[in-house]
Amino acid sequence: MLIYNDKLIRLFEIAKKGYSAMLIIFASKIVILLPTSHTIGQSFIELKEADSTNNYAMAAAKQDNATHGMVWYTDNQTAGRGQRGHTWASKAGENLALSALLNTSELPLSEQFSVIMLAALATYDLLLPFGKENLKIKWPNDSYIGDKKTVGMLTESVIKGQIWQWTVVGIGINVNQESFANDALAHKATSLFQYTGKRMDPKILAKGLCEKLENRWQQLLQYGMDSLLKDYNDVLFKKGENVTYKRQNGEIFQCRIDGADRSGKLHVTHNETEEIFSFGEIEFQLNQK
Repeated sequence: MLIYNDKLIRLFEIAKKGYSAMLIIFASKIVILLPTSHTIGQSFIELKEADSTNNYAMAAAKQDNATHGMVWYTDNQTAGRGQRGHTWASKAGENLALSALLNTSELPLSEQFSVIMLAALATYDLLLPFGKENLKIKWPNDSYIGDKKTVGMLTESVIKGQIWQWTVVGIGINVNQESFANDALAHKATSLFQYTGKRMDPKILAKGLCEKLENRWQQLLQYGMDSLLKDYNDVLFKKGENVTYKRQNGEIFQCRIDGADRSGKLHVTHNETEEIFSFGEIEFQLNQK
């Protein structure tokens, strides 16, 4: 819910930014901005092939002629990117890659983790009927079924000064992939087909993902970041369990995952002491106890 004090808001400018022009006067000098009718996926651009759908979305955002909720989709992404420079390998025609462009200009720059949670939870919502109790969100944003990665995600932002203008949410889902390039990858990754034994239409899943993204976007606007944070921590991978991480200096250590905070930092307990980590400072070690 976005609240403005001590100023009038120009309706037409707000509408162009991706919000409805409807206003409710709640009290003196307090205005609440209602959600937009420009839903995520209303503009759905299907690409026969793309190096990275995020590249298309970022280009649109930087040209200043984009619309909130625009989506670029392909089932043939040739050079997908993940967190910290990692690549996202995908076989042509078997998986989905999707990038959604969100107008975040009215959201606080300090709350960038809200969009990461939004996207992770939307993907969780989409996959829940398939993964059920084995589906979790691994910090900060990947979806795991059991101990294997099914979804990769990359968010990128356009920021000018202190204005968080746009965020691109890039999501890749392993849908029908039967095998992976090498044993190391096969040990860490899975697909919906491998887990369920059923083939699915990537485009139909992509359309469904747009609906889930819209639902979580509305949750953020109407109920705020803390609402998302609670849902996120409720389904956090290995929360409350003892796991193994590796520090940047190579040290391997065991700890208990306690949860994430509003800034996106992970809180763990190590040797009965709380430690807090930012993205990239530690790396999860699979199947080590």
